[in-house]
This record gives sequence, structure tokens and C-alpha cells, in this order.
Amino acid sequence: MLKQYELDRSAHERLIAYCDQREITFLSTPFDPDSADMLADLGVPAIKLGSGELDNHPLLEHVAGLGLPMIGSCRKVL
Repeated sequence: MLKQYELDRSAHERLIAYCDQREITFLSTPFDPDSADMLADLGVPAIKLGSGELDNHPLLEHVAGLGLPMIGSCRKVL
């Protein structure tokens, strides 16, 4: 389902360059280990994970193994 919204490496590189020009910290949310690896390879300062991934233990462990700070989103349920 998310594949249609996925940005390729080239799009990430363009966004990172734009953010660098504007002095904006670029972050992106991976939904699989390959995407997390790509972000780490691109030099992101941290990995942000969506609230839906907070029980995805294989992805959490993979991202933790990258040695980057990890930001976990959470949503407030009323």
C-alpha cells in the first residue's frame, strides 16, 4: 500500500540538498530495514519511526543497530 508513496534515493538526495540550503534538519520515516539502511547511508542525523512501527520489533532492532538516535512517534488515543 505504501509503495506508491515511497520516495526513491534520488528524491531523498534532492530533499536533503534542499534542506541543507535552508538549514533544515532532514528526517524521514522508514518502514523497512532497506529504507532505514538507505537513510543511514545518506547521512541522516536520526531515524524517525511512525507510531505504527512501535511494536515492529525486527525494525526497531535493525534501526537500533545502525547506531543513530531513534525518534519514536506516538499518538494520543482518547
